[in-house]
Amino acid sequence: MGAYPAPAENKRHMLTIDRFGGVDFLHSGTEVDKSRSPDALNITADEMLFPAKRRGYLRLHETKLPGKAFGLHRYAPANKTACLLAHFGTKLYKLEDKGEPVELYGAMWEDFSNSFMMNSVLYLLDGNSYLQYDGRTVQPVRDKAKIPVTRAHTKPDGTAHEQIETVLAPANLLTPKRQNTFWGDGSAKTYQLDATLLDNETVTVYVGGTLTNVTVNRIAGTITFASAPPVPANGRDNVIVTFEKSVLSGPLLIPSCRFHGVFGGADDMRVFLSGHPVLCNAEWCSAAFDPTYFPEDGYRRIGSDNSAIAGYLMQYDKQIVLKQDNEQDATQYLRTFSENTKGESVFTLRQGAAGVGAVSWRSMAVLEDTPLFLSALGVYALTGTGVSEQRRLYCVSRLLGNRLPSGSAAAGCVTAAFGGKLYLATGGGACFVADSRMKYRDETGNTCYEWQYWEGIPARTFLQVGGKLYFSGDTGYVYRFAGESDGPACRSDDGQPIPARWTTPYFDFDAGGCLKTVENVHLSLPPDENGGCRISYLTEEGEWLADSFAAQDAGGRPKLLSSSQREKNCRIFAVRVENNAPGEGLGLLSLQVDYTVGRRVH
Repeated sequence: MGAYPAPAENKRHMLTIDRFGGVDFLHSGTEVDKSRSPDALNITADEMLFPAKRRGYLRLHETKLPGKAFGLHRYAPANKTACLLAHFGTKLYKLEDKGEPVELYGAMWEDFSNSFMMNSVLYLLDGNSYLQYDGRTVQPVRDKAKIPVTRAHTKPDGTAHEQIETVLAPANLLTPKRQNTFWGDGSAKTYQLDATLLDNETVTVYVGGTLTNVTVNRIAGTITFASAPPVPANGRDNVIVTFEKSVLSGPLLIPSCRFHGVFGGADDMRVFLSGHPVLCNAEWCSAAFDPTYFPEDGYRRIGSDNSAIAGYLMQYDKQIVLKQDNEQDATQYLRTFSENTKGESVFTLRQGAAGVGAVSWRSMAVLEDTPLFLSALGVYALTGTGVSEQRRLYCVSRLLGNRLPSGSAAAGCVTAAFGGKLYLATGGGACFVADSRMKYRDETGNTCYEWQYWEGIPARTFLQVGGKLYFSGDTGYVYRFAGESDGPACRSDDGQPIPARWTTPYFDFDAGGCLKTVENVHLSLPPDENGGCRISYLTEEGEWLADSFAAQDAGGRPKLLSSSQREKNCRIFAVRVENNAPGEGLGLLSLQVDYTVGRRVH
């Protein structure tokens, strides 16, 4: 990693690389550390952290689905096998055991969808609808929404019976339906509901469990019986009235949300929804353990209304609310959970730092307990226990330079944390991969990740199911990243060869003013990789193929390859090792360059 001694003229020297990092797209020429590559493609780190060609992916089904991929979702009911749902175009499909998709629902919104599981039900948001899937059917949540009892234990005139608390719960934003319950007194025929100007829908009344006809005054919010309901014999409210009173804009609020965050105590009991296209800094909180009930008083605005909430992340036992950057307001908030003396949930929100905002809910993830998100300035990490600590918010992707998408292109990026790696796909085939096992400290002392650069990954959405990573894009198919257990198929992308290369930085061998002659280049390849490779030399004059080696037999010891081609009178020198043969792997344990230093040039 450090400088090597200045060589003596005409003496043979060796430059050895036996420890490897990731890519460095930030620096150029001889400024790149010798362990990194300014031009690597489809390389990952193997179990021993040596460079190896990445594994390929398999197609899950033969039927091409119409439209773009907008979401992959995991339905995992308790004590049952999880299954995968795919949102393509306007349709939602279930991938059966044999792999062929089965259509479940045909009225999805053509935009990215988000989902979560609770009570063995999958809930989906697509920006236009709030849906649920119970393993059999997909339907709007409003059809199953909880009908709250908004007032109870009241006398016919609406006042409290024996000073008992009458207001039980707020109205539900998902449905205009609500219930009032009364204590009949045996004489009153007219009962006052807790709302006026009722909707023009059926009012259902039960007295002692029997459906009863009444006259409804919708303007006054009253019902009138032909005969007065009796006093209850069992000591409980005996008049139950179900009616509808729409909450202003209620039916449009929750279905228009785009993403969620689950938080609240050890059981993560509440769901927070946000991403409304107009109320961009607003969120709505569900009732405990019930995503079919969003109380009308569960609404909250966070920060400035010209800075949208971008998404939610977890950090230990706290929730982080990330906002987009408007260059003046706070972009991170920290939410904590506690209970008051009555056992009621209390959520406390604390403002954090300003200046670095998140791009989208689709480009944030937690890698090995570290929250990461894509911003306009790169991938940022939040560490420590408080987002108000500015020193704990820093960029971990500086070595990617300007390769990461920016502007509107960044909004199309999607991330996934899987197997100790962060995958950040652009949707156009490029994918950046950070490895949590490979870290370094930057010049300010912050811990950053080594990154790799992949191509040929048509991912617009990711999903982890059963220890496997799935993705889909614009091809009409769902894919799964392959593993060694998939045999030869793991060395191709849906049957296509995977081009891979590792290019060293340019070396001046600490003798930038002298001409050098490269005598040999030696490679050590891992025993379990069967691929051949090509070796190219790169100098200030261009590049040329120096040697080519056929696939090697797998064995119990590393394979040693040497190129005897000489490169005379060069000032800078680099080596590229590559393989794009179908069904072949590529690995690298070490690389050695033998060279001599000649005369000084001016």
